[in-house]
Amino acid sequence: FGIEREIARDFTFGLSYVFVRGAHLTTSLDGNLLTPPVSPATGIRDWGPSATNPTGVAYFRDPLLYQDNVYESGANSFFHGLIVESSRRFSRNASMVFNYTFSKAIDETTDYNSDFQPNDQTSRRAERALSSFDQRHKVVLYGMFNTSDAGARAGGARKVISKWVFTPIFRYNSPRPFNLLAGTELNNDRHNTTDRPYFAGRNTGIGPSFWTFDTRVSRRLRFDERRSLELMAEFFNM
Repeated sequence: FGIEREIARDFTFGLSYVFVRGAHLTTSLDGNLLTPPVSPATGIRDWGPSATNPTGVAYFRDPLLYQDNVYESGANSFFHGLIVESSRRFSRNASMVFNYTFSKAIDETTDYNSDFQPNDQTSRRAERALSSFDQRHKVVLYGMFNTSDAGARAGGARKVISKWVFTPIFRYNSPRPFNLLAGTELNNDRHNTTDRPYFAGRNTGIGPSFWTFDTRVSRRLRFDERRSLELMAEFFNM
């Protein structure tokens, strides 16, 4: 849903809401695992050291089978985004565009690789959390500035500085979440790459913010009405 209005001459403002529902995302889990017992002390599934069978043998359909990784289309994702955008043309040779997105992305899996399987293989819904691609705030500001064509007609030094195009791009992304991992086997499910520290939900780690400034400088040399040559230089992450 969106609305865009010209609130002044050469000045537009837009407001939009975007909802995306993802279904049948490819994921994987171990079909050889049984649901562990519930600990009477904590009221949660007892995967930990106090489990009734610390070796984990009682938690497998076939204890002689190491893993039975099943790949299926059973995960879900949700995205909500509020987008604010405005553009202003100051003159024939200068314009700027501002875009701000406030969003939230939720899913149940990152990828179908076995390293992204659930911490508790028998409870995939417990993996529903912020997506690894979640960016709460995103800002993009860019402009386009042209040197006047008048110098080209005047000749001399003014001709050299005419017909240049300068395009700066500024971008900011807020921190993305990441999954905290223990790096070792904690719950005896024979998956030592998926275990999180106790009581740590999926993607509860918070990464750093990201800022970048890119720019492009170009000039078109026209030989006649049909032939021209454009020279361009681009700079990333200045």
